[in-house]
Amino acid sequence: MPLLLGVRGYGRQFSKAREWYRISRKCSYGFRFPLGRFRLMVCSVLLLSTAPALAELPSSPEIPFRCEDALLVPPERMQRMFVEAEQGDVESRCILGVSYYVGKFGKPNYQEAIRWLSSAANQGSSLAQVYLGYFYEFGLGVEQDDRQAVRWFQAAASSGYPVGQNNLGNMYLEGRGGLKQSSAEALKLFRAAAAHGSSGAKFNVGAMYLKGIGVPKNYKTAFSYFQLSAIQGETLAQAHLGFMYLMGYGTPRDYKAASHWLQIAANKGLPEAQFNLGTVYRDGLGVPKDHGEALKWFCAAATRGLAAAQNEVGQNLAGASPQGRDYATAAKWYRHAANQGFPPAEMNLGILYANGLGLPIDHVQGFIWFSKAKAAGLKQAAKALTEIKSIMTPRQLDTAEAILSTSDRPAGVTKPQVTSRDGTMSCPAEQATRLEIPQPH
Repeated sequence: MPLLLGVRGYGRQFSKAREWYRISRKCSYGFRFPLGRFRLMVCSVLLLSTAPALAELPSSPEIPFRCEDALLVPPERMQRMFVEAEQGDVESRCILGVSYYVGKFGKPNYQEAIRWLSSAANQGSSLAQVYLGYFYEFGLGVEQDDRQAVRWFQAAASSGYPVGQNNLGNMYLEGRGGLKQSSAEALKLFRAAAAHGSSGAKFNVGAMYLKGIGVPKNYKTAFSYFQLSAIQGETLAQAHLGFMYLMGYGTPRDYKAASHWLQIAANKGLPEAQFNLGTVYRDGLGVPKDHGEALKWFCAAATRGLAAAQNEVGQNLAGASPQGRDYATAAKWYRHAANQGFPPAEMNLGILYANGLGLPIDHVQGFIWFSKAKAAGLKQAAKALTEIKSIMTPRQLDTAEAILSTSDRPAGVTKPQVTSRDGTMSCPAEQATRLEIPQPH
């Protein structure tokens, strides 16, 4: 899987970007550190923030028929399509299938969508074949089945259909559906699809050059492909293009262009773009510093499960003015990020436990979270671990070590809900009227 962004110095931020991207595509058209210092018993440590860095993103799947095309078909034409579809017209069957998929007749009806698309696919429609593959890949109305997805993508690709080529390339890249993992075969398919105009394939070629997957790493070539894809409206490419401008990768650094492309992707709900846009406003990169605007985007990304953003929200709550600090809620956000294995959040949660900030003082828990952060390579955690260890009793140390030896790092993204039994809580005091952050469970 092409990798894109990692939080600098802390490994990569893994997210459910593919799932969020799938949702956004369903009807798509088309570095700073210290915020505050806190005493950890006998030494001073920092609550850690994160630098502008995109999280790992998936390769780009595509759907071949834009959702609004089906939604805009007038009622009188749709009535004729039912008749024509019953008579065997392939195009009418495809459009009916897509119409049921997007809920043109009420709620989305995957079963009816599959019925019409299957008949069209068996008639040789590449468009319908790609849709069936898409349904099987994501388990929409059918049991998730990578082998069936590959079957239909191969059928479409064999006729030279670019969307089928791109999606089959994704399966080769990840070695799914019984295919042997092959970056070379994936790149071959991506290139073929890109040459025929596939925006997703252009993004995927760019991602491979960005990370040097199957080809020598080349930022300039990656930038060129991202630019071509972004212009066609590819959300992931727009986010990447903004990041390339932000960091000066393959192009001169241009904060204005960075914020432009990040804004577009952020408005589409991509959490990695939202996080980076928050960083732009937080640090005043080509725009006036705007804490409220930054926090708005950090909150948006945090509620979508992005660990770096959850840590940043915790930072805002823990690092506000003394009157506005809310360590208890900060701890909840840190925990969400720490449960995803995000080292700065593990460190921050350990600090709160060690100092009794928003949580009962608990040296065992502090030790555990510092240990996890240290194991992930966070240098600051080593010093904190030494300090807290020096004041723990032998029994506490034994307890902590026993817990660490028998427990694995929590798995999965914990996505905060918009509401909870605890209600909602505001952002730091000066922003309370501008935004509410959902209080996580």
